Amino acid sequence: MTPLKVYTPLPQTVSAAALAQLLEAAGLKAQSAEDWIATCERGDGAPILLVIVPTSGRAAGLDEAVRGAVSRGDRVIAVWPPGTTSSALPASFEDYGAALVQWDASALHMAICGEDSKWQDVGGGERAAPETSRNRC
Repeated sequence: MTPLKVYTPLPQTVSAAALAQLLEAAGLKAQSAEDWIATCERGDGAPILLVIVPTSGRAAGLDEAVRGAVSRGDRVIAVWPPGTTSSALPASFEDYGAALVQWDASALHMAICGEDSKWQDVGGGERAAPETSRNRC
């Protein structure tokens, strides 16, 4: 089982109901509005911080939440909200993100379960994953 925590506040363009619908379609079970559980055939079960990419400006506290999650050994996965046109990402996600996917249940499930750690652009095409210095010997 893989625990997943949703970073809040959500962008104004994403309702809690829409996010819950996406997570349920991806096969997750709600423990609370922000805490979910994924059952994966593969993957290491490492906790995940799920971030919905902010649509305008910076989300207060996001960089600290991402760095805190990574320091605990959590993976950070981001999702483009529906209707997004800007491809700007928070710097902390560029530095520490594990996957970036479209608002798509199948792609999200694969990223959560470690089946495919894609970096997608806002249109669903492949985006180059940023170089990170973590986990290098």
